[in-house]
Parts: sequence; C-alpha cells; structure tokens
Amino acid sequence: MAEPFSTTDVYYVNADCNSYKSNDCFSQSSLDIPNCHCKYKENVDKLKQVNSSSGLTKEQYGDLNEERVLLVFNNVTLGIGIVGMMLMIYSNSV
Repeated sequence: MAEPFSTTDVYYVNADCNSYKSNDCFSQSSLDIPNCHCKYKENVDKLKQVNSSSGLTKEQYGDLNEERVLLVFNNVTLGIGIVGMMLMIYSNSV
C-alpha cells in the first residue's frame, strides 16, 4: 500500500517554502500553488513528527484498541463457556 503523505512525493520535493509563507491553500490558481505546496509540506512534516513520537496515528491507534477490546471480549466469553461446560460436567457426575 502506498503511503498517502510522503517526503518523496512530488509536491513535497517541489515545495519552495523559502520564498513563500505557508498560508492556507484556497484555490489552484497559479499564484496560490506555491502556498499549497508549502502547506502540504508543512502537514507532511507534522504527520512525520506525530508518527515518530507515537508510532501510530490516531486512527491506527483507535483501530488497534478496537482489535484489543474484541480480543479480550472473545477470551472472556471463551472462559465463561469453559466454566459453564465444567459446571455441567460436574453436575452430571454428582
């Protein structure tokens, strides 16, 4: 899977932020394109910093937590099922 925002992307590499200030990108007019490139570069740098500090983005972290919750829930229900079967076996043997 390709990385959606990359430091090797054409927009990131071609961004010349020394002569332009990274303002918001409002349109794709020829005057605003350098601002869009700089804004893109700034956002990629922020994302890279978040990834390096935490290792995960918010959505990846949320997905990981959801998977862990489901795993714990499955284990608890399996344990309850095993205890129920043991109780049935014990009650039939007495």
